[in-house]
Amino acid sequence: MDKRDTRFDKALNNSFSNESVFTNINEIKKLGNEIHLLDVINPNSSTYNKLAELLSRIKSLREFELITDGEQLFKNRHN
Repeated sequence: MDKRDTRFDKALNNSFSNESVFTNINEIKKLGNEIHLLDVINPNSSTYNKLAELLSRIKSLREFELITDGEQLFKNRHN
């Protein structure tokens, strides 16, 4: 991949699937902190790029696939 590729290009090419789960989680957290709600309502190109990267990284987290009826695992759990 060319070093000049933007976040958007990397997201479209699914480049983040090759990174470790921990790297993706850390970057998801950072991106989440950088993107504000009002930025999503009226996004600029930087916000589009961050959103594309965020979604691509989230989709790459195969280790966290949804479990059918997974909420039942915690239904009777007491804190």
